Amino acid sequence: MGGGVRLREDRRSSRTGGISVVAYDVVVSIDGKSLYVADMQDATISQYDIGAAGSLTPKAVATVPAGRRPHGVVVSPDGKSFYVTNEAEDTISEYDVDSGTGALSPKAIPTVATGHCPAGIAISPDGKNAYVANSHGDSDNGVSQYDVDAISGALTLSGRIPTGSGTWPVGVAVVDVWWGTTEGAKAGGWELLWDEPRSPVGRKTRSLELGSRFI
Repeated sequence: MGGGVRLREDRRSSRTGGISVVAYDVVVSIDGKSLYVADMQDATISQYDIGAAGSLTPKAVATVPAGRRPHGVVVSPDGKSFYVTNEAEDTISEYDVDSGTGALSPKAIPTVATGHCPAGIAISPDGKNAYVANSHGDSDNGVSQYDVDAISGALTLSGRIPTGSGTWPVGVAVVDVWWGTTEGAKAGGWELLWDEPRSPVGRKTRSLELGSRFI
């Protein structure tokens, strides 16, 4: 997952330090110099420079447009792309990250389709795939999977992982796991995790193995 700091659902009644009243999700750039906030109420992404002491200063262009009800945000592992799910439009907005300033600009194809009410978004550690939790709707809920173009960072839908009727997946992550050793080599892989807060059998986290590797 891109960035090292994440914050969920900071619903404030007034603006503090220039941050939106409904800052739903936040992520720090890979180089640690920029911070991006999904402003659910304003349908924008606020972007900040991070000072040496951790202070935030709005960039020259303080906000960029997103879709309606921007929800989950992520930066690609190479730091070149930024993505946000738009819960009320069933899309992902995708942006290029300026290598010098960290400022966002829409990609040539600015949005891609998702399932119904996209929420959390994650990218595999190798940067080749993205995953989106579609949180509503029995017909198209589940986790959407995308290929990430190695050059442009653009997303292309490649499949959907069903999670079952009424599960309403929200959060999603890709994590490293290790299974021990095989003939002296360390075996492991990546797992996709998603949160189902409204599962018929109670809140739970489910996982899916994405592949294995040896070191």
